[in-house]
Amino acid sequence: MRQRLCGISFLIMSSLVKLNQDPALNKLLFSAFKKFQDLSLSGERRGLEGDAAQKIGTFINNAGKAAFIFARGGSKGIPGKNVIDLGGVPLIGHTIRAAYYAGIFNRIIVSTDSNRIAEVARSEGAEVPFLRPKEIAGDTAQIGDAVIHALSALRGTGYIPDIYAVLYPTSPFVSPGLIRDVVSRVYGESCVSKTVKRISPQQKRIFQRNGKNRIRSISQKNSPVSEWYRPIGLCEAYRYGDRMAGVPARRIFSFKVVRDPVQLHDIDVPEDLEKARRIITEGRFPCLPPIPGFEKRVL
Repeated sequence: MRQRLCGISFLIMSSLVKLNQDPALNKLLFSAFKKFQDLSLSGERRGLEGDAAQKIGTFINNAGKAAFIFARGGSKGIPGKNVIDLGGVPLIGHTIRAAYYAGIFNRIIVSTDSNRIAEVARSEGAEVPFLRPKEIAGDTAQIGDAVIHALSALRGTGYIPDIYAVLYPTSPFVSPGLIRDVVSRVYGESCVSKTVKRISPQQKRIFQRNGKNRIRSISQKNSPVSEWYRPIGLCEAYRYGDRMAGVPARRIFSFKVVRDPVQLHDIDVPEDLEKARRIITEGRFPCLPPIPGFEKRVL
């Protein structure tokens, strides 16, 4: 009986969250939703019998997983950067293909304010179900605003992914395996997964708070930390609901350390683009094949 109630309650709750438009009520529904989600992810530990935990877990794992690729049209360092040719493929095409060959997403969605980028993205096999408003696509626009817009637009169509990843076309050498690794980390206790790289502490001033609530500078040798890392925008993954308006986020982070210099390469200025072309010419990055059915590309 307990198994049946858990399964039925979970189905009802997830449906209400999808249909409800009131942020205050959605906050309460979401809280209950997370309790059932936690139950499914650790059913045996909480005393739930194996079959029931597996059934609820299967329901979650079969829900939507979306890859969001954010590409605005106003690049100044390299005009038209997101659709520029890189190894015979539009720059954004590399990221679309990596998301596809990761094999875990049921939707690959490009958020852009540019009709040209939208045309190229569709020719590569991605969806562009909406255009991003200009006010959140300028030089000073925050990626968080674009994520909220994308989630809200999709919610209006009745689609809410249980997990979504954020990818960037300016990091064209991210591998499908790295994407799978980052996304897989939000199935456990973590609800946010990010890529990071190791840095030298000499690049940063290091501070520590003492017992008198004062800040003092400390040297590297006196620091209790031996390795330093910072987030990098290669791939991020989030559990369902973390960026929904009116819903509090439960920030438990997981980090994937990336050391491969090719995957770490980011394209911002013409010199970066030339280096990326050399990487392909030297055979250090094998371009992924087109998505089946999208062999004819628009350049």
